[in-house]
Amino acid sequence: MLSLMNNTDNNLFEQIRNNNEDAFHKVFNIYCDRLFVFAKMMTADPAVAKDIVQEFFIRYWEKRHYLEFNALSFKTYAFRAVFNASMNHIRDTKKVVGEYEINLDLVDVNDADAETLGELTAILNKAIDQLPQRCKDIFVAAKIQKKSYSEIANQYGISENTVKVQVSKAYRLLRKKVS
Repeated sequence: MLSLMNNTDNNLFEQIRNNNEDAFHKVFNIYCDRLFVFAKMMTADPAVAKDIVQEFFIRYWEKRHYLEFNALSFKTYAFRAVFNASMNHIRDTKKVVGEYEINLDLVDVNDADAETLGELTAILNKAIDQLPQRCKDIFVAAKIQKKSYSEIANQYGISENTVKVQVSKAYRLLRKKVS
């Protein structure tokens, strides 16, 4: 498997800006699997994960003339874009990642992939921990413990609408913190 790019490969991004499809394919081949595993970890759906990654690369190709990257900034941009698309899918379909600590042994990755995913998991867990306490408690109850909004409303003595608002607030704050 190809390793992540280093700074000597930065000219690939300039070549992509100049319509070089071979350079684009090389970047695609380097990042596609890692982005897929990350999206699959977030969405728990391989078909959705594949679509998210394909859409990311399609958008990147369409906007290649306007985007300037080096190897590090591309990696950050790619994972952030896939994270946001995955969070949008989860929000839009009410699908959730089943655990607070994302279980990395659910996916088959080599050591480098596990390290990258471990870093991303740590970022996500830290972001969840930094949510305001009430927002965090409600988000964890709804999305991690899979309690219904009515159960949470009864538990905290609040309305179901307040639960919905707090979950939406959590998603918004998580996006900001991970960005």
